[in-house]
Amino acid sequence: MKRHIIFAICVLALPAFGQHIMEAVESNPSDGAIVALTFNDGSRTFQRARDWTGRGNSALPGGSATWAGTNGMTRADGGYRLQSGGELKITDNASLALTNVTVALWVNFVAVQASGLLGQSNGSGNVPKWYFFYYSDRLQYHVGSVTGTEWSHEPSAWAPTVGRWYHVALVIEGTTQTFYRNGVSVGSDTTTRPIPQSTGDITIGKDVQGLNDINGFVDEWHLWNRALSAVELKSLYVKGKSRQ
Repeated sequence: MKRHIIFAICVLALPAFGQHIMEAVESNPSDGAIVALTFNDGSRTFQRARDWTGRGNSALPGGSATWAGTNGMTRADGGYRLQSGGELKITDNASLALTNVTVALWVNFVAVQASGLLGQSNGSGNVPKWYFFYYSDRLQYHVGSVTGTEWSHEPSAWAPTVGRWYHVALVIEGTTQTFYRNGVSVGSDTTTRPIPQSTGDITIGKDVQGLNDINGFVDEWHLWNRALSAVELKSLYVKGKSRQ
């Protein structure tokens, strides 16, 4: 009787353990990142998007955010569906004290509109904050401090095609911002302010004031505390494109 009980417990534990190991091997996404959200990690089971870097920077879904699975709209390994009221949040901690930064992700618009891709803020008004988003037909960056705010953006207008996956990235090195789309730089801009040391949580899916909700899908959301090179970003795009 005791052997039977022990055997039953082992059989029930193995599938979850085996799935966990398989996902880690398939993903291997960190590449020195401080946040690596692949969205193919059992988010549908654990109600969170796991951070594969081992730093514990998992994202908690809120509002209408749902793990999308492989339903024909997502890439091969899944993704997150975000729309009005939906967001993913990463709790602020010491590992997110940033100087030079790269944020990169895949995005697929269901409707092309102002869309927050990353935001971190101490509140509204002139406070430490920064965010990366699509706004007024461009990828844009906004940075604020107690003395004011600034904007920067890619130089040319971009009209995404609904239903198509794009790889977008922002590299911040000092006060210079370089914007990337599908592994290629689409231009640089500058601000006078470096990234502020905000204590707010990082938000994916809307800007730092809870506005500009994205209506679409996101996948393979990564954050580095360094400026990736053009070669690294091209490689990241090529690697991700092969999984579509």
